[in-house]
Amino acid sequence: MRLIVLFSILLASILFVPTFSMAQVSEWAPDNNLIAAARGGYIGTMRKELLRGANVNAFGRRGIPPLMAATEGGQSRAVEFLLEKGALPNLYDKNKRTALIIAVRGGHVDIVEMLLGAGADVNKYHSSGDSPLRIAVRYGHAEIVEMLLGHDVEVWDTDITGRTALDLARESRNSTIVDLLENADN
Repeated sequence: MRLIVLFSILLASILFVPTFSMAQVSEWAPDNNLIAAARGGYIGTMRKELLRGANVNAFGRRGIPPLMAATEGGQSRAVEFLLEKGALPNLYDKNKRTALIIAVRGGHVDIVEMLLGAGADVNKYHSSGDSPLRIAVRYGHAEIVEMLLGHDVEVWDTDITGRTALDLARESRNSTIVDLLENADN
């Protein structure tokens, strides 16, 4: 009986495995390999995948490009490499996040700095209506708040509840961030 069950499982797995033409595989495999390498910070593998024709800005199965995968993984060297290879810092993913929003939320100061240097838009909003500044305030990332303030960030805009970044800082009783925002030029 056991042998029949195992044989049935094996037969079902052979019959019902999705198949792809070589054209389909070649379209998505290199880009997803690049995304996996970016998430892990494997520069050598990223270099090979780009030489094979992977698109540095292609969206993978999870709906994110390699730059966002590297950012999620906190892989600053991979972020730097991808930016040098032409990765666009202002792309939105399927959840309407940018690499900057991901870096801010993760507290990746070095990556935030690289993205700002590459022209990341500090005023691009997340689908929730949050700006990078309000996200930095919510997560208590004072160093990132200070960096964003140096890049023409809209300090006084409000979230969907009508609160500014300063309101959020006061609510969280983060005196360092409150001081930064009260003394902002914007």
